[in-house]
Amino acid sequence: MTSTEPEPTKFTRACRRVVTGAVVGALIALGFVLVNRFRARPPVTQALWDADPIGPDDLAG
Repeated sequence: MTSTEPEPTKFTRACRRVVTGAVVGALIALGFVLVNRFRARPPVTQALWDADPIGPDDLAG
């Protein structure tokens, strides 16, 4: 039995490789963003800084 579908051209294979690489790269970048977002600590706001009894002046001596 012979297949009636033609072989993909060199251009089609190259395009598929580029698109596959772009998709994989985007998924890896998305993974890094999500990991960094979950690992990031919340920023210290002014209210939290003011509520802290030990400030930088107390530590300086």
